[in-house]
Amino acid sequence: MAFLSDTNYLVHSEYKIHIPLSLLEEVKNLRKTRDRQFYERVRREVESLYECIPEKERHFYVTRAFLSSLDEKLFHIGLHGHEHQRYSMMSETWRKHDLQKNIQELREYSNYVHVFAVPFGRPYDWDRATVKICYEHDLDIVFADGGFNQGGEVGLKRMPADSRSVMRLMLRSFCFYGR
Repeated sequence: MAFLSDTNYLVHSEYKIHIPLSLLEEVKNLRKTRDRQFYERVRREVESLYECIPEKERHFYVTRAFLSSLDEKLFHIGLHGHEHQRYSMMSETWRKHDLQKNIQELREYSNYVHVFAVPFGRPYDWDRATVKICYEHDLDIVFADGGFNQGGEVGLKRMPADSRSVMRLMLRSFCFYGR
């Protein structure tokens, strides 16, 4: 669910799919909401638009060919959610199914590792049920809060992928270790 990038893709694809402005505004609020019903409704509306693009033309995410091309000595393949949703917004049943599907799809690769990087990974994107499900599958958990790993914590912290967070982390590291 990188819904902002998904909607961008839909708008700018050769199919020029029209997305109502009201839906685009709602998509902007998906990262902040704690309202599961709102999240589910907007998610379904965006996903219904995918049907306007033929399945063979949908190039949203990493492909099997790409994963197979990775040098297994240099790269490990871990879990990140089959559908890349905010786990805190989804039911426990959904989360279990999504994680099992993700494991099923990736375990065939020799460089697969039992690590789950929670989609988006901020504290409001996961909860105790997410941690419980990961433990049930014997997975190490990785969050994206951009902090420093210190012993005794649940899960590991990773650098977020967005540039603002990376810059903030670099500045904090420089102030901490610099000069």
